[in-house]
Amino acid sequence: MNNNVKISALNKYFSDDMSDKINKYKGIDEIDLLNESKSNVVNNFQKYASKIKAYVKFLSEHSINIDNIKNIDDFEKLPALQTP
Repeated sequence: MNNNVKISALNKYFSDDMSDKINKYKGIDEIDLLNESKSNVVNNFQKYASKIKAYVKFLSEHSINIDNIKNIDDFEKLPALQTP
């Protein structure tokens, strides 16, 4: 993705009317929102974990198979990353 495309995407994001995005969550039950959030966490893990070389190495060092992380309970058992 070149810089012009990135800038265009950012401009669109910041110029969008946020009311539609906000209204999407009005009236949603808190439990439903929590479950959607948990699902998003697992989906993003599945989508990106194999694309980050250092994280792939980290998971491998801990004998963790990305494909075995199927729900939020599995995700919560992952070891925390240590920061320097």
